[in-house]
Amino acid sequence: MKKLLVLITLMLAMVFSTATSFAASDPAVTIVNPTDSSTSYSTNLLVSVKITKPKTIRVRVTEEKKKVNDVLYSMSLDELEKAEQAKAEGKPATTVVSVPLGEPETYTTSNNLSFYTKKFEKVTPGVYRIRVETISAGQVVFSSENLVVMKEKEVAATDAKIFNSTQSGTTTFLQNLLKTIFGN
Repeated sequence: MKKLLVLITLMLAMVFSTATSFAASDPAVTIVNPTDSSTSYSTNLLVSVKITKPKTIRVRVTEEKKKVNDVLYSMSLDELEKAEQAKAEGKPATTVVSVPLGEPETYTTSNNLSFYTKKFEKVTPGVYRIRVETISAGQVVFSSENLVVMKEKEVAATDAKIFNSTQSGTTTFLQNLLKTIFGN
């Protein structure tokens, strides 16, 4: 009886989980950067994929946006997860639109260790999906994806004050001593 309860619980957990997968992920293809559900404070997005067997992959990068009254808005990771969960449960949800960052790229390697790397510049804040598909005979056989949240880098107000602040007597003395020893 306990085994049946455990089995039913596991089945329900798999059916109602919030994770979405289209195919099993390829053990020979790993998204190294960015890590899943990470946050980056930059205007550049570096995508890096490690491939440990001769393979052909296709890499797609999209920004996930919500559509409200025919206008696209950036969304948070929490909003995206709630929308995907509502869609999986058949409930009305926020309309999510995937806006591609350029064309999907195909990369083929014949080595046992290879890396695909691409840098996307001038990326706006939002949620980005990196999807890597392993292709064999023109068909997608494996798929994996990571989500990354891009945020604006916060400017620290104290950075500018470091060099403009007045120095204490001891600091001025040591600075002058070092200048006399080593020169300007």
